[in-house]
Amino acid sequence: DNEGWTKSSGYSANQCAKFGAGSTQGVATTPEIDCQGAKDVTVTFKAGAWSGDSESLTLSATNGTISSESVTIANAAWMDCSVSVSNITGKLKLL
Repeated sequence: DNEGWTKSSGYSANQCAKFGAGSTQGVATTPEIDCQGAKDVTVTFKAGAWSGDSESLTLSATNGTISSESVTIANAAWMDCSVSVSNITGKLKLL
């Protein structure tokens, strides 16, 4: 429900978003995140896979180094995910 996101094959939902349809993979990019001078942050979010879909989420970051380029997500359930971003040099975007 926050403004500034860009997406491909993504759909708005109640306080969340759905990505992908059939065999089309979804892609999302966050708005710029001002880390207020912090060089290292932890980003937390909830994610889950449709029943029977891939249980891997690929991540990347601009203006920083992400601790893991993929996370394993739950099949047909929400789960809490967390990644660290270090060496931040400007406003951060996660893809």
